[in-house]
Amino acid sequence: MIGGRWQRLFDFGNGTTDYLMLAAFDGSPTGGGTPRFHLRVDDAQQGPSSDVPLKQHEWQHVTARLNADTSVATIWINGVKTGEALMTHRPRDLGRTGLNYFGKSQWHGDGTYVGRLDEFRLYRRALTDLEMRYLAGLTEPYANLGEATASDLNTDGRVDALDLEILTDAWLQETLWPSP
Repeated sequence: MIGGRWQRLFDFGNGTTDYLMLAAFDGSPTGGGTPRFHLRVDDAQQGPSSDVPLKQHEWQHVTARLNADTSVATIWINGVKTGEALMTHRPRDLGRTGLNYFGKSQWHGDGTYVGRLDEFRLYRRALTDLEMRYLAGLTEPYANLGEATASDLNTDGRVDALDLEILTDAWLQETLWPSP
């Protein structure tokens, strides 16, 4: 494997007992060279491994998500969920982190990431499945794909200009010209 096992896409923490990381290649004895996303706090680690290895020499969209409402962490590759696990720890449990790396590990023996990173984003909330697929380029913006949403006012399975028209008409009737 180019670059060796446990290559980090990112690794934020305070050393080898407290960190949040996404590794491109799992280095555990049972790992099959698949991505792993985990949070380690006070030597207790939690998080999922992917069921799908990354392809070498090919651009891929890799995403890790922690949903604080459900305590479920997931790994997505190219807009497809490839791993899931319970994660009750939160990144805030790390406190203020002083060792924050892209392509480098908290562990000195781990390989440096050999590849390119095009973009990195952090969000204050867990993105929806639809948003995860959209970021990977699998859906059109605002397409609903059957997920329930209050924004789909005409219930056609899409949030689009027709919904905006319904919302605008209702707003104009209620706000500008209230009934006598």
